[in-house]
Amino acid sequence: MTIRELQETLVKALSANEALLQGGCRVFAEDTREVYDLANQCIQEGNVAVVVVTPDFERAGSGLGDEGLPFEADIVIRCMERPPVAAAQGDVMRALDAAELVSHLLDGEILEWRSIRQTVDRREGVLTATATFGYDGILTRPDCLDSAGSAPQP
Repeated sequence: MTIRELQETLVKALSANEALLQGGCRVFAEDTREVYDLANQCIQEGNVAVVVVTPDFERAGSGLGDEGLPFEADIVIRCMERPPVAAAQGDVMRALDAAELVSHLLDGEILEWRSIRQTVDRREGVLTATATFGYDGILTRPDCLDSAGSAPQP
C-alpha cells in the first residue's frame, strides 16, 4: 500500500460512518491538492473538517525486496471546528466528539489508538482535536519505479 492509498482507505472508512455524517463532519485526505480550501470551507459553514494526516513514517526492520519497505507510522486524524460558528448551527458534532468517535472507529487490529489532544489557534479561531494512532505496514513500490528501484528512463 502506498501512503496515498492508506490515506484514501481511511477517508473512505470514516466517510461511510453515519454518525460522523449526521454530525456534520466531512472527511478529507491531507495530500489532496484542495484539502485546505475544502476543510476551511467546511469549518466556515459550522461543520467539523476531519483530515487524515500521515506525518511520520520510520523503517521497521529490514527491507523486503520487491515486496516493499516495512514501516511504523503515526496516523493523525485532525478534527477542526470554529466553535462560535458551530454553536450557531445547533446540533452538530463538536471536534472533540468527532475525535473520540474516530478513535473508537479506527482502533483495532490494524491501527492502535494512542491519544487525543486539543489545541486552539486563537488567531484563526479554530479548535482542533487530534486523534493519533500507530500503524505498522509495508510501503509498496510506487508505479513510477522499476523493479531495480530507480525511476524509468525516457
